[in-house]
Amino acid sequence: MDIAEFFNQTSLHQRRQSVESDNEYTVRIEVRDGTARYLGDVGDWSDLSITWTSEADSSDASSFTIGGTSAWSKHFMRSNLQVCLVHFLVYRAGSLIKTWTGRVSRSTRTGNGPQSTIKVELDHDKVWLQHILAWPSPFAVLNAQFPKRDIALGPAIHVMKDYIIKAAVRLQANQHRLIANYKLADYQNDPGKWRDLQSFMHPVIVPPTPKGADTTPNVALVAEMTPISELVAETCKDNNILPDVYCYVPGRDPKISGINMAKPGIVIDFVDKDRTRLNPTYRSFFAEITHEIRTFIRGIFGRYDIPPSLQPTVDTKFLRDFFGTDTGRYNVSWPILRSSDEHWHQQEVNAFAPTTYCSITGGKSNEFLNQGIKLIARTLIQQVLRLIGIGFSALTGWITGKLEDIFFAYQRAEDPDQKRFLGDFALPEDYGGKGYTAYSRDAAQALRMQRYSALGYKTAQFTGNVNSFLPFRVFEDFDLLDPVGWEDDDSDRIIPERLKQVTLTANRENGVVFEVRLGESDRPEEPWAIQSRRNAQFLRAITAAFNAE
Repeated sequence: MDIAEFFNQTSLHQRRQSVESDNEYTVRIEVRDGTARYLGDVGDWSDLSITWTSEADSSDASSFTIGGTSAWSKHFMRSNLQVCLVHFLVYRAGSLIKTWTGRVSRSTRTGNGPQSTIKVELDHDKVWLQHILAWPSPFAVLNAQFPKRDIALGPAIHVMKDYIIKAAVRLQANQHRLIANYKLADYQNDPGKWRDLQSFMHPVIVPPTPKGADTTPNVALVAEMTPISELVAETCKDNNILPDVYCYVPGRDPKISGINMAKPGIVIDFVDKDRTRLNPTYRSFFAEITHEIRTFIRGIFGRYDIPPSLQPTVDTKFLRDFFGTDTGRYNVSWPILRSSDEHWHQQEVNAFAPTTYCSITGGKSNEFLNQGIKLIARTLIQQVLRLIGIGFSALTGWITGKLEDIFFAYQRAEDPDQKRFLGDFALPEDYGGKGYTAYSRDAAQALRMQRYSALGYKTAQFTGNVNSFLPFRVFEDFDLLDPVGWEDDDSDRIIPERLKQVTLTANRENGVVFEVRLGESDRPEEPWAIQSRRNAQFLRAITAAFNAE
């Protein structure tokens, strides 16, 4: 089925009837003080740039520019002495569709007198995640942190929220109510108790997620004075979980389920963006360990699980699975960015060439082999030296040391399909896993990643005006981490990806322009690298649990 036939059969791409006013975007800039009290709007900005990303450890740096004679100039140039909060409100046809909330990180005045301009640089409220620590023992005094590590196992959102809740209680609760209220707050099953606890927690608020509603995979995390951003970043990225951090303003923003907020506060939430996790069967912790053992054994015996070859085979069935098919729960749509005269936009598509068809890793033999080599070599050398009446133990130690890491020190993974596909001039081999012990799980994992990195790949970035993405609208039909497809003219295929970044720019002349980035800006991450990080998380949790470090 070619692309034209596919779109003809897809009811989701029926034309949306719209008038010019429906496509009119406007941006408001609200200024608030250190208590989030509203001070006013910046109406005399000349240009602005707003960035939203899906990364938990990104500051989503944004900015706007005002004239040196602006009424707001002194306020922003005093940002070294005060907290300056800034909220961007994006409207379409008069309706609020998206907010960006953050704070001033730097203000720069350029020029002299009335000709000067002030550039105000901002960090998103996700910066809170970088400045809240998950203590090893959150309810003990700082000078007596016992136990040394706070280990948590369970569904990802539940585990991440639990760390933040403990930190929020530690930072914001009155000490005499601290431990008792936290233990009484069964926030998973009793929203009433959680509301009571939240009533004296300000300004950080963590909305409750019923445990049965958390369909994310099990994870194992360990905190030992770790910034929340560092603790949750890889878990969010690996499992398509969107960190949702923003400043909530009562009366302006939609009410938060389960919480009654009478004053502004920082909301820290996590949203599961994987539509395919409907009723998953959670693997227990011991099932995860069993899986690790199987992976280890497969690596030892050369099962590298090499990724599929170069030719993409995306079909409509794959797209249905990618976008999700449960319309009753998700009201699924298939946003696919078309390449046509009617949907013109500036696009940058990078095609990176494949490299080698064979990968080698290692450098070290397994220890039991080295010990055997040492034993045999030492015995033979000692016998020879004894025959001539010499006993140089230092000499035997030097010689046997030189014999280490000789046998079975390297292993290889070859993709004959890629070699046939590319032809005689395909590059032959690469060596990237320096220092690994051959025929181990680490070596097998290194080979998987090397083989995946040797494949060709594409990345895409789209920039266009408000009409470029019709019939779909940014933030309304697709948002961060949502599944999005794009039409690739060169391969005549639809390539599925997740939306990783949106940048809105505006000035007084050209109005609003959107830049949409699909996938990673560099090489897409190899799936086994994700599994490797999960393996490392569980291994670290086991080590911490038994105090083996």
